[in-house]
Amino acid sequence: MLPLAQGSFSADQVRAALHAVRGDRRVQFRFAQLDKDGNYIRDITTLVQADQGSITMDSGASQIKRSAQFTIKDDGGINWPQDRIQVFGRLYVPPGRILDRYYTFISPTLIEQCGELQEAPQTGGWVEWSNGVFLLSSPTRKYQGSSKYRDVQAYDPMQVLTDYGFLARYVVDQGTNYVDAVKQVLQGAGITLINIDPTDKTLPTWLDWPPDTSRLDVCNTLLQLINYQPLHVDELGYFTAHPYVSPAQRPEEYNYVTDDQSVIFTDATDTADYFSVPNTWVGVVSEPDDIYLTYTYTNDNPNSPTSTVSRGRVITKYVQVNAADLDSLQGLVQKQAQQDSMIHQINFTTAVMPIHSYDDVYHFTHTKLGIDAKFEETSWTMDLKPGGKMTHVAKEVVSLT
Repeated sequence: MLPLAQGSFSADQVRAALHAVRGDRRVQFRFAQLDKDGNYIRDITTLVQADQGSITMDSGASQIKRSAQFTIKDDGGINWPQDRIQVFGRLYVPPGRILDRYYTFISPTLIEQCGELQEAPQTGGWVEWSNGVFLLSSPTRKYQGSSKYRDVQAYDPMQVLTDYGFLARYVVDQGTNYVDAVKQVLQGAGITLINIDPTDKTLPTWLDWPPDTSRLDVCNTLLQLINYQPLHVDELGYFTAHPYVSPAQRPEEYNYVTDDQSVIFTDATDTADYFSVPNTWVGVVSEPDDIYLTYTYTNDNPNSPTSTVSRGRVITKYVQVNAADLDSLQGLVQKQAQQDSMIHQINFTTAVMPIHSYDDVYHFTHTKLGIDAKFEETSWTMDLKPGGKMTHVAKEVVSLT
């Protein structure tokens, strides 16, 4: 999730504003027009009909993970095939101050009466987060009175990698650093905003792809070999990948609770399908140069409802993968085991929360559904209008050890 603390406002202050501790909540969006290189052109907030827009993040999508829909007034100043739009979610933080551990919103009258408050009053103000950079695709024209509008389906800059093909077979030489190889593919498509963690692993043999392979497929193949996340574009437009870390080992980034400050609506549902979920995974790597690797992982945690201990039987899944070495193979098999075992899914709706990002992990407590657990968000869709809603899909994180 995106950082809560912004400017002079602490994380507690921003969280209190998100949950309307004072009783009111002001969220709005602004829209910036960028050129094809990401340079700022102008603010187009007055041109965008925010009540008809939305952003969707699907962490499990195989290619483009972030998309959006806009209706934009066409004033002739947008180059539709080239320009981009950056969306910012904005939150107003009311005046207030710190009292012990809790942030309290207070009126000027109450400020005068509370001499024991530990800090001076702070003026309110707006904080904001970027919620994505988008390429504009297939704008459909329509008229409302004398004004012309465009209904636009937009996609994050990953669209560049899916479109930009190779002119010949693409070869990565033996001994090339995996991350360096990915960066070379990105830079070959003119991409300069790159945030990929370094590695010391190198290719044990050369690899090649036919010319009709997308650059995104090449990048994700190389990243998978060293057990990195698939490539995704973050909310600032950076092409991003990090070593995979199980959600069970990641810290909880937020708390959603159905209490008196809840932003959760009443339509939450949960489902779970335990049938045929494996509890033993056998991973196999067979490379052309006769390197043969195998690794078996077993869920024998008695606290897991699908483990060999809980079920009293073994359900085996064979996983054929490509991996750079045994360490990567172990990580890939354990990743598959984690994903297969996360069978408890929740769907819920909240007020708009512009702090969400890619693959968020948080704690979810819902009294009526009897849920109090750690979850990994798999997708979300956020309205871009004041007073809008945000839908979430998440899966419960289970420990296999």
